[in-house]
Amino acid sequence: MNWIHHNKPWLGVPLNSAHPFAKGLVGLWLMNEGSGNIVQDLSRNGNIGTLSAGTNFDVGKFGSALSFGGAASGDYVSIGAGSSLGMNNLTIIAWVKPTDATGLEGIITRGINSTTSIIYYLGLSSNDLNLIVSNSGSSQNVSVSLNKIVGNVWQQVVATVDDLSFIGYVNGIKDLTVGRTVGPLGDGITATTGLIGELGTADRRPFNGLIDHVMIYNRALSASEIAQLYRNPFAMFERDPVELWVTGAPPAANVPTAHLAGPLWGPLSGPVF
Repeated sequence: MNWIHHNKPWLGVPLNSAHPFAKGLVGLWLMNEGSGNIVQDLSRNGNIGTLSAGTNFDVGKFGSALSFGGAASGDYVSIGAGSSLGMNNLTIIAWVKPTDATGLEGIITRGINSTTSIIYYLGLSSNDLNLIVSNSGSSQNVSVSLNKIVGNVWQQVVATVDDLSFIGYVNGIKDLTVGRTVGPLGDGITATTGLIGELGTADRRPFNGLIDHVMIYNRALSASEIAQLYRNPFAMFERDPVELWVTGAPPAANVPTAHLAGPLWGPLSGPVF
């Protein structure tokens, strides 16, 4: 079923909490609402995103996406300050299409207000992938990918943080590994609001372009896991062993009305969605 691998699941299709890629998933914003001013957190942790007035839905890589205009005072999604988004090891995954990747553009951050209150941040910097992590006593501001990000092209960008290192990936391929010197993330920092689409500090670093979806894990994914999610970004919605959504006609809002659980043999008569 192509929608499982190459298109976002319908609204209302639940996360398969037993799937390996659901383990440690603490934030998942698919942007598949298509309209309105809310994006749901499908990780089930309640980190609902609220769109600012300047942020709009548009056509994305795998369905609908959010369009950010690069305005220095307005295009972002607030994802709140939920405790599930606070962790010491993490993975950030995003599919982005920047209009021009040569500037400073924020993809996601936790902790705003000032440069000393950023707990973690992933963004673009002169075609590089920029990661900032900190606590009240120290911080690191590093490039985890060099000269790989290009404008007007869809790319999967990933940063992982573990106890020893930071690693960057572009389109499922590992780029740079940087040694970690900063201590536990967020220690002593109380400003924990998160944003998608800008940094939120005085310089803001507004994103200019499209963001298809964003995921955050509270663990550092392996290189093989990241490669799998590049090929199959919505694997955590698959059922086991087989589940096909079937209906005689597309229902309202494209929400499936029934399912078949497998294993199944023999032909299926359609239409099958």
